[in-house]
Amino acid sequence: MSTETPSRDVANLPPLTAVVESMPAPALLIEDERVFCNRATEDLTGYRRDELSSLDAWFRSLFGSEHERARSRFDADRATGFPVVRREIITRKDGSRRLVEVAGSICGKLMCILHDITDLMDVRLQLQEHAERYRIIKSTSMDGFWVIDLHGSVVEVNDACCRILGYSREELLTMSLHDIDATESVEETQKRIRNIVEQGSERFEVRHRRKDGTVIDVEVSTTFQPASRCFHSFIRDISERKQTEEALRKSEERFRLAMEATTDGIWDWNIAADSGYFSPAYYRILGYEPEDFSPSFQVWMELLHPEDRERAISINMDCIEGRTLGFQAEFRMKAKDGSWRWILGRGSAVNRDSRGKALRLIGTHQDITERKTAEEALRNREWLLREAQRIGCLGTYDYDIVHDNWECSAELDRIFGIHTATPKNLEFWLDLIHPEFREKMKDYFASLLTARTWFNMEYKIIRPSDGQERWVYGTGEFTRDNEGRPVRMIGTIQDITERKQTEETIGKLNRELDRRVMERTAQLEEAIREQESFSYSVSHDLRAPLRHINSYSNLVIEDYGDQIPVEARYYLERICTASGKMGQLIDDLLELSRVGRVELRKGTVNLSKTAASVASMLQETEPHRAVDWVIAGDLTAQADRTLIRQVLLNLVGNALKYTAKTPRARIEIGSAVIDGETVFFVRDNGAGFDMAYVNKLFRPFQRLHGGEFPGTGIGLATVQRIIQRHGGRVWAEGKVNGGATFYFSLPEA
Repeated sequence: MSTETPSRDVANLPPLTAVVESMPAPALLIEDERVFCNRATEDLTGYRRDELSSLDAWFRSLFGSEHERARSRFDADRATGFPVVRREIITRKDGSRRLVEVAGSICGKLMCILHDITDLMDVRLQLQEHAERYRIIKSTSMDGFWVIDLHGSVVEVNDACCRILGYSREELLTMSLHDIDATESVEETQKRIRNIVEQGSERFEVRHRRKDGTVIDVEVSTTFQPASRCFHSFIRDISERKQTEEALRKSEERFRLAMEATTDGIWDWNIAADSGYFSPAYYRILGYEPEDFSPSFQVWMELLHPEDRERAISINMDCIEGRTLGFQAEFRMKAKDGSWRWILGRGSAVNRDSRGKALRLIGTHQDITERKTAEEALRNREWLLREAQRIGCLGTYDYDIVHDNWECSAELDRIFGIHTATPKNLEFWLDLIHPEFREKMKDYFASLLTARTWFNMEYKIIRPSDGQERWVYGTGEFTRDNEGRPVRMIGTIQDITERKQTEETIGKLNRELDRRVMERTAQLEEAIREQESFSYSVSHDLRAPLRHINSYSNLVIEDYGDQIPVEARYYLERICTASGKMGQLIDDLLELSRVGRVELRKGTVNLSKTAASVASMLQETEPHRAVDWVIAGDLTAQADRTLIRQVLLNLVGNALKYTAKTPRARIEIGSAVIDGETVFFVRDNGAGFDMAYVNKLFRPFQRLHGGEFPGTGIGLATVQRIIQRHGGRVWAEGKVNGGATFYFSLPEA
């Protein structure tokens, strides 16, 4: 965006305003809340002067979220007459940041002069970094190098150090400073370590004892590395300086390669310039390449998980402001593939200003995603275990037999009715057992100590908390030492009180059920006898009168046919027809009742042959009918031969009956697989039926065709009862004048 503004005639401005406008340096003239900016200020900030015409616009535009804090500092300086030059970081309109010095003077109005020192400070910081590098390079003239932790133990050592002290590397890695120092006490060494931690580094002379007993003077230059919490120390034998320089060079090379090989990411942040360094491993952790982004605090914030951002930034700010010396935090960062990686971030300040505010932070990032995933999985498993124990009323225990110490899960404490902190041993457990089981349990447990078997027993306990008697089921296995003696027992104890109560209830119900079954069986047997007696009466007592009615009616018609009026003859014929139907109905009812009483004798039945036999018999009763019979071959089933013939006789008979008005009847007997089950069917192309009334088909005396077709409505009920006795099912599908199909299944078992 162009920052050019219309030229103004300086001569027309008030004197003080004209002075500010003519100044080559960025300058402001402030009166109350109004702000006048010169052209140099526009060039510095990138804003037009009309965009910065008030103090509120000035601070909001140049200080962003920090505008309130910056305004507070300004108001304080204004009240005291701007006694000092203040440094502020402003944000230009293009987003870049500049470090400026602000000086103020009050002469009726407030005049502020801005001095951009960003480039100057960058040069100074570079000079400091060059000086630091020079100091490190200079330190490489020493001939020994080792890494010491906070306890004084040797963590790493180079060959030159081994030569100076006369020990092997393996020996030194098992030693500490206290084993080598010839003059300082343990307390003095620890004090020196604390001083180095506070100061960051130190160079001193000390006397060390070699392996052969000789004492040598060495110069030590040590630096405390907050990231690793270790001291990197260079030592040199003053008499062999040249040899030490070479050894140190090799040692630093190994150190550099080690840092490059580490999986931890290393970062270095220049706070004032918001720039720094990310190691290759830092980028690799998140799957980025160095060219994807430059190191900065802003980039780091944008990569933080939204839920962790505020907390992580707060921890960093505590260290920057001097409230903490260093920090360690766990947070999530966004990887290049869009996933979130858990990071363990560590850092500390290496440079602070006179007010204690950090100028530079250095630290490491460690990828702990797998550890966090494992921790989450462990928490889930522990939660599932607790929930499973709670739901199953199942507690676990671990009994240390040698030390007589019993540890229980929280669920087992709840089952026992005891406090978690209650001391537990074998005697305590035995005291919980109900007196009627206690002696038996003592003998049983003692036998298990010598027998190589496992604990498995149901017993009762008395809960100390409420005195309740509870049934439990205990299991356990022993761990034995090399001599076969038991040293540990682990197992489970489950509260089975409800199960035992249920078993007792079921036992009572079973006994009551047995009694009722015996009573009902006797009643059923009596009912069957009464039914058989009734069937006998129907068969004999009702048939005789019907035969008489039918016979006498026929005799009257035959003997007095010419003398009987037409209307009377019609009535007699109706009597004969009705008595015939009544006889057929009695036969069907007897057949239906017989189906429920007859004993099933299952065997392999060839349904194809049976169907063919039934079809042939029925065709003979209507020889004039033209019927296309389609009977599938090899239809076999496990069924009662007599009853299944009755089924086919009824179904095929119905098919023949309801195709009587079809010009060319077609009746098919076959099988199909429906939902994985083999079923049999009888299909015709006759009158069919309305599916809305399909539920009436198998009810006794329910007929869908009225007097249009003969029948009693018992045949399909008989079919259903026979199929159900075989453990199968029967159903039908049909369409008015579109035929019908009757399906039935015959399970193998």
